[in-house]
Amino acid sequence: MNNTLIPVMPNHPKKNSKAVPMKKFYLFLFLLFASYMVSGQTQINLTFEAKDSQSQNPLTLESIYIQNITEDCDTSLSNETIYNSVSWVIPNATWPVGIGEVYAGGKGSIMINQTFPNPFQGETKVNIYKGKRGPLNLALVDGLGRTLVSYQNEFEKGYHSFRILSSIKGVLAVSVSDGQDKKSIKVINTLEGQPRNSILYLGQTPGFENRNLKSLENSGFSFYLGNEMTFTAFVTGYLDQTITDNPASDSTYTFYMTVSNLPEVETSSVTDITQSTAKCGGNVITDGGESVTARGVCWNTTGSPTTSESFTVDGDGTGYFTSSLSGLTPDTRYYVCAYATNNSGTVYGSDVTFKTSIPLLVTEADINDTLMYCYSKLSEYNEFLYLFDAVYSNTFPAPDVSWTDIYNHTPLSDNAKILMLWSKAFDIIYKTNLVIQSSEIVITDQQTHDQIIAQAKAIRAYLYSNLVNWFGPVPIEEGTTEGVIPRAMIDEVLSLIKQDALEASQSLPASWSIPDKFRIPRFFANALLSRAYQYTNSYTEALNPTQEIINSGMYALSAEINNFTSASTEIFLGFDKGNNTEFNNFFDKGSYVPVIRYTESFLVAAEASFFSGNTTAAINYINLLNIRRGLPTVTSLTSDELFQHWNTELVKEGNTFITLKRFGKALNLVQSPHRLVLPVPQFFIISNPYLTQNPGY
Repeated sequence: MNNTLIPVMPNHPKKNSKAVPMKKFYLFLFLLFASYMVSGQTQINLTFEAKDSQSQNPLTLESIYIQNITEDCDTSLSNETIYNSVSWVIPNATWPVGIGEVYAGGKGSIMINQTFPNPFQGETKVNIYKGKRGPLNLALVDGLGRTLVSYQNEFEKGYHSFRILSSIKGVLAVSVSDGQDKKSIKVINTLEGQPRNSILYLGQTPGFENRNLKSLENSGFSFYLGNEMTFTAFVTGYLDQTITDNPASDSTYTFYMTVSNLPEVETSSVTDITQSTAKCGGNVITDGGESVTARGVCWNTTGSPTTSESFTVDGDGTGYFTSSLSGLTPDTRYYVCAYATNNSGTVYGSDVTFKTSIPLLVTEADINDTLMYCYSKLSEYNEFLYLFDAVYSNTFPAPDVSWTDIYNHTPLSDNAKILMLWSKAFDIIYKTNLVIQSSEIVITDQQTHDQIIAQAKAIRAYLYSNLVNWFGPVPIEEGTTEGVIPRAMIDEVLSLIKQDALEASQSLPASWSIPDKFRIPRFFANALLSRAYQYTNSYTEALNPTQEIINSGMYALSAEINNFTSASTEIFLGFDKGNNTEFNNFFDKGSYVPVIRYTESFLVAAEASFFSGNTTAAINYINLLNIRRGLPTVTSLTSDELFQHWNTELVKEGNTFITLKRFGKALNLVQSPHRLVLPVPQFFIISNPYLTQNPGY
């Protein structure tokens, strides 16, 4: 037997444990020999035991992680006295190991391997195979189905490794999906401590990038004579140990475990972020029984940084410390973590992510280019918003499985669509802030200065009006980087919307000559002001800017309400359809997509008049819309009829769910009060400790 003993240093500390009676694990393998003997089976027995490398005292093995390198499959064995889970292997079949692997989705495009160790003490690792380039969403879920932490990103084809940390003791599940396929596996955490749940990306698994996962279509574990196997042992308080072998007969594997004296460290939040610098730090909680000789932070742009990359040295010993990061690239996302080193090695805290600020623009041409970028991204955002609103309001079916939770009103904080709805808006907000700040310095012509800033503020107000509708309180970001700040109260967000809309209305022209309906006109800002007042049922205040629009004579109700073009007489701002197939299949109202249009002004005026007690005025506004449609005029009006006019007139234009909420009808649809707003994306809660989650999520 050719055994190779490989020490593996963990990234997080483990407490020392006293010597206890030795507990052996047994694995029974049925081997298949050459093809002419395929019908015959031979059984071999593998026995695993552990000893302290210094005292030779026996230790209790907690779990064994097994990889069949040749066949590309893996599993874990756990302590049978606790979990009663040691089992045997039957080639080419799924086998019950640990607490049971659960693979959902059939063949699919992804594969989640067995976590190791499993059971684990606060930290475990997992390898995931991705069949093609694209998005990947990971989540750690508790026994009640609640998402404890999630991770989303784009990945290349191949194997990818992740580190999972949790302080929740008991049975959990690791779930992975790519929008087409979804798989999960159950795990056991035996350590309970201070609240901490995170998923960290470790990179593509070395040596696996160009291999095809043979078990992608067969989730079982298989073994054939001559296969190369690795067995990794886990014991609390000791470094992990791995043995590599090609078992061919009954064998006993003894792991000589080395005591771990590693320190424990936590990462602090990132503050004082600029284009090229930031501040972070950490806390060395324990020294592991040996003096901490170095501590600091390290960072990179890919995740899971180490001291082999950029790092600081900020003293020694235990306790809190502060670190300064420098030489950073503007407008770039970084990952930073604290580290601590003693004679036994180096450990790392959890990753914290942040993004450096965007450098100010230096020419008027650059400012105009950035403003045009905001318009372009606003078009993409609007298409996504309209589709999201229709699916969540159940007026349009889920385009594919990735929309199912949105349609069912069951999205969790790790949902990719929720992340897009939040991040797409804030990405544009940062760029509008850049336009505003740069214009204050660069543009000297007063009219040009005012009109550029007014357009940026109108776009910002529009985005915030949607964010507050969907998420409730949100951070007010007036800089060019992601601030580590709490969510502002709804009244504060509405105040910013009103201020931006009012200032924009005062500086924008009634129409533009270059080209018309491409740049934001004054009455777009008026409509935003009405929306902000309408949100709090401030009907008199909502009516005033709306009546100004109607009385301006600038627009006319269009008879082509189901076939919009750029020549429409009622669109304040609109865009040509893009190449989004999902949206184009959904939006069947012409080639031009309105952002806000004249019809809304009559609906706002009717609603404000009706709830202010002026039913006659409300009826008059509704009749103007009916005449446009060739419908009979009405002599009476109810709240339900007014609601139906909103749904009829602005169908597929992003207003449905907020209208349901405003008329008290949304709860009948979503069934639970907390679903009247969406969960804050977990990705941003992880990077911003001041960002709280909405109740119920």
